[in-house]
Amino acid sequence: MLRPRAFVFRNRARLNQLLALIRQAYLRVDNVADYATDIRAYLDLHHGHPVRTYRQAYDARTNEAGNTLLASLWSAEAQISMRDARQRRQLAKSIQQG
Repeated sequence: MLRPRAFVFRNRARLNQLLALIRQAYLRVDNVADYATDIRAYLDLHHGHPVRTYRQAYDARTNEAGNTLLASLWSAEAQISMRDARQRRQLAKSIQQG
C-alpha cells in the first residue's frame, strides 16, 4: 500500500495516522460511511473549516535549546545538521552577492 509513495513520508504524526487507517483497513473494520459521518460532524462543529491552518499542520516543535524542529522521520541531529547547512549556504550566497 505504501511503496509507491514511501518517499513522501516525512511527518511522523501524519504517518502514524495513516498507519492507523491502514491497520483498520487490514482488519476490515473501516467503513467509508462512518468516515464521512465523522468528517461531516467535525466540520459542522467547526463551521465548515478545520481548526488548524495549513501551516500549523506541519506541527513544528521546539526542543530544550529553543530550536524549532519538525516532527519528521529525520532524527533531531539530522534536522539540526540540515538547518545548519542551509544557513551556511545562505550566508555564503549573501557574502558572494556583496
